[in-house]
Amino acid sequence: MEQSKQSSLREIINANMEKGTAVGHFNFSTFDVAQAIVNAAKKLNLPVILGLSEGERDFVGIPEAAAWVRAVRENEYAQVYLNADHTYSFDRVKEAVEAGFDMVIYDNTAASIDENIAEAKKCREYLDAYNKENGKDVLLEAELGYIGKSSKVLESLPEGLTETTAVDAKTFVDAVRPDLLAPAVGNVHGMLKDMPDPNLDEDRVGEI
Repeated sequence: MEQSKQSSLREIINANMEKGTAVGHFNFSTFDVAQAIVNAAKKLNLPVILGLSEGERDFVGIPEAAAWVRAVRENEYAQVYLNADHTYSFDRVKEAVEAGFDMVIYDNTAASIDENIAEAKKCREYLDAYNKENGKDVLLEAELGYIGKSSKVLESLPEGLTETTAVDAKTFVDAVRPDLLAPAVGNVHGMLKDMPDPNLDEDRVGEI
C-alpha cells in the first residue's frame, strides 16, 4: 500500500524502523539513472532516497535536481526523497537545504571530534531555525569516524581510517542531536582493487 502524499522522510524512516526494514538510498549523476531508480521504487511500491554527492550536485545542478524530484513527487510517485550526500561545509549544507533537499549528510570526519562537533552543531542550529521558519522537516545526518572520501577504485586503503567508538558516538549525539548518525564501523569509501572487501564490525554496531 503506497504511503500518503503527506508522508515526510522522517515518517518514512520511522515507519521502516518499526518494521525492521531499511529505506533504499541510491546516488545518481544523470537524470536517466534517477528515473530508473524511481521506476524500480514505483514498481516495488517502496519509498526511495535519491542521493547526490557534492561532485554529483555540481554536475547535475542543485536547483535542477530539486525541481526534478518535486515534479516526480507531484506527477508520478509520491515517495521519492532527495539527499545531499557527503556535504563537507556549512555553506554547502545551506545551499542544498535552501534549494529544497529533504535531507543533508554533513561529513567533517577528517577533523578532530571536537571540531566535528562544533561545525555539526552549527548545521543543527541552522536547520532547527530553517525548519521552524519554513514549516519544513529537513533531516540532518552527521558522520563520525573517517572512512575516506573517494568513490574511485582504490589501489590501497585510505590513510587515517578510524572506527567510531560507542563513547564518542554518545558524546557526539548528545552534543549535536543529529536526526541520523553515520558511524564508521569497518566500512570504507570506494571500491578496493586486489584487496578483500572490508568487514563490517557488527559488535561495534551493537555497542553504538
